[in-house]
Order: sequence, then structure tokens, then C-alpha cells
Amino acid sequence: MSGWLVAQGLPASLAKATLVVVKLVVLGALLYVAFWFVLLLVFVLLVARGFAQHEQDEDLWTPKDELRHGEAGYGLYSSSGQRIDPHDPNNPYDE
Repeated sequence: MSGWLVAQGLPASLAKATLVVVKLVVLGALLYVAFWFVLLLVFVLLVARGFAQHEQDEDLWTPKDELRHGEAGYGLYSSSGQRIDPHDPNNPYDE
């Protein structure tokens, strides 16, 4: 290609420099496109992973067991209000 440019009357050093610049521009364009393609791919994978994890989660509205003060003192209570952790109701230190 540089031979063609030299045949057109361009100095040899300028012809080589022109080819280097053209190659760098093409390489830059390819890297630019590859960057956005990879960014899009990462975004799609993160969204897919989010949907996959969302399906595995329990229902967020289902009441869960919780530590709180209740009728039988402080302890682990079910969503229906029953104390479910082991305790001695006659122990004065087990509120």
C-alpha cells in the first residue's frame, strides 16, 4: 500500500506514517466497538443474574420469626405469636 502512495508522489516516510496512522485509527475503532460490546454483555449478564436470584428468594411478604418481647418474655417468636425458642417459664431471669 505504501508503494502505491509513493507511486502517487508521496514521500516514502510520509507514506509509511500515513499507513501507521490508518492502522492505529482502525485499531482504535475496533477497541471502541469491543468495549461497548463487552459493557453491554456485562450488563445483560448482571440483569440475568439478578432475575435468577430473585426467583430463588423467599416471598418478601411472608412473616418471619423474630426476636422480640412477647407474652412469654424476650425470645424468638413465630409470626403467629408463639415463642419457639427453648426457655423455662419458671426461671425469673428468663424474661
